[in-house]
Amino acid sequence: MIIVRYADDIVAGFEHEADARRFWDAMRTRFEQFSLELHGEKTRLLEFGRYAIERRQRNGQGKPQTFNFLGFTFICGRSRRGAFLLRRHTRRDRMRAALKELKDEMRRRRHDSLADQGRWLRSPPLNNRFDFQIMNDKTTHFGFQQVAESEKASKVRSVFSSVAGSYDVMNDLMSFGLHRLWKAFTVQLAGVRKGDKVLDVAGGTADLSLAFARKVGPTGQVWLTDINHAMLSVGRDRVVDKGFLLPVAQCDAEKLPFPDNHFDVVTVAFGLRNMTHKDVAIAEMHRVLKPGGRLLVLEFSKVWKPLAQAYDFYSFKLLPMMGEKVAKDADSYRYLAESIRMHPDQESLKDLMQTAGLARVEYFNMTAGVVALHRGYKL
Repeated sequence: MIIVRYADDIVAGFEHEADARRFWDAMRTRFEQFSLELHGEKTRLLEFGRYAIERRQRNGQGKPQTFNFLGFTFICGRSRRGAFLLRRHTRRDRMRAALKELKDEMRRRRHDSLADQGRWLRSPPLNNRFDFQIMNDKTTHFGFQQVAESEKASKVRSVFSSVAGSYDVMNDLMSFGLHRLWKAFTVQLAGVRKGDKVLDVAGGTADLSLAFARKVGPTGQVWLTDINHAMLSVGRDRVVDKGFLLPVAQCDAEKLPFPDNHFDVVTVAFGLRNMTHKDVAIAEMHRVLKPGGRLLVLEFSKVWKPLAQAYDFYSFKLLPMMGEKVAKDADSYRYLAESIRMHPDQESLKDLMQTAGLARVEYFNMTAGVVALHRGYKL
């Protein structure tokens, strides 16, 4: 079986039709558990691939069907020598249809007042139907939504600005206090010593920064950084209240404002999954590490399979409910659950770190894989 997924669009390939039908039934049953359903028009079972042309010709069924995925039409074709060739055609028809509809509507409104035209151009229904930024920009996931890469950072910023004031309380509620043990284990494995320089990326409310500050002592240095001003303000105030004076910087993890080979340890806890280009961010963290330095990534991961159903119920039903009651923001905690599902699993994140140049990468599952701590070295 081969599965290709992008946000909520999935293409699954099987060698045998019976396997495909079993997968279809299993997906339908799984969706129904969350009051969801497969798309009635887009969900299809079709014969496709290397031998589809010959089989369908023998059975008098004509050419294999095509399918659309990620803006392309995929077609079973042949090369000049007669070998199987997968053809991919751009879905220009969508762009042309959308532009024609917009042009016709603008022509119809040409006699409206400028104020009315402006309100129409700013209206959410229009922006939802004619999302030209997404058409012309690379896209990425924001939870289960597909958005332009240029929009993700601002959407994530909005989420954390909304929950900053109740972030620590919600962490205790959501994890039943376990996040403190996860972070304590991270500090232990970091192996920080007095005089070390530590960078806390996406440090938020400064749990790790405070723990490291106690370890490095007055001769060391701990930088607290975050892209979100509201979260960073809460973290800075906590640091001061605890009697520490740590340098603080609001910055993008994909463009760290630090020199090469500068830190002994770099950590990112529950922040990597929110970054648009995880590979770029990891490469930046690798860049600022000294040779022999360690990168530690603490993040939600893929839970142990027997617990998956219960974990899904907790994530998609109870988390938003708690978010609404405590933080008055169910949507932000619904995004949290979705972003966890879109984050690379343990092995995939290990591969990302190795690709960025980190060596001796290993990971430690905690709480049945709800969270994993990855550690890699710059050699």
